[in-house]
Amino acid sequence: MDEIDRKIIFYYLQEARVQQRKISTELNISPQVLKYRFDKLVSNGIIKKFVLHVNPAVYNKKVGFAAFKGSSSYNDHVFTEIKCLEELSIYGFYGDSDDEVSENIKKASGKLGPTAMRYIPVMDDHPSLNKYDNSIIESLRKNPRRSASEIAQELNLRYHFVKRRINYMLKKNIISIIPILDLSKTDIVLFGLFTMNFKAVSKIVEDITLFNVNDLKSGISICFSESLSGAKQIINKCREIDKNIDVMVIYEYDFYDDFNEIN
Repeated sequence: MDEIDRKIIFYYLQEARVQQRKISTELNISPQVLKYRFDKLVSNGIIKKFVLHVNPAVYNKKVGFAAFKGSSSYNDHVFTEIKCLEELSIYGFYGDSDDEVSENIKKASGKLGPTAMRYIPVMDDHPSLNKYDNSIIESLRKNPRRSASEIAQELNLRYHFVKRRINYMLKKNIISIIPILDLSKTDIVLFGLFTMNFKAVSKIVEDITLFNVNDLKSGISICFSESLSGAKQIINKCREIDKNIDVMVIYEYDFYDDFNEIN
């Protein structure tokens, strides 16, 4: 993997639905060369897939996170699994209430051992959706990177309306589109941050955040960097704001795009 491949991946981490012609223009390569390189990144298993993650509040779910020592896998009421070099596995749990989320974490502790970290955010109310948004979400579930024009044609809606609704849902964190990478085949660094001063820290990492969950005070962000030195600079800036921030270097991760599939 060379510098151009690394930059291509970085563009998709920043914006998973970015149009290839925009990347080819930025990198000064032809669309044909970009497509060849992208297809090769996929066929070589470096880009494994793109996952649509829907805010659990859309389904009236609550969420919580817990970290456990070790690298065992667990998938009961889990929407994300993140493995870290610090011999920690972080799981995102969901349930119909905060109490159920706590019970699901307790249940996991019975198999994985005591929690090394636990966080249940105070979540916002049900996100504001219009009557077409669920249909758009279901269409994106088939292929998170399919174009707004394809979705508009499938749903018999206007292109500009579909594009506007997708952008709205992305901006409001109602949906996220997450590239799943084989990090062992890249130089990209993914790291998790857990901070009690989320508002200030988020301003530092907003351009390199792949995914986050937060409330008014604290939160977890999954961030990316092109290099270890770049990650270190960002982490040091964050520690100037929150000296007790927890940092975890990620070597493997996955997100599950449908709560019904993993009940």
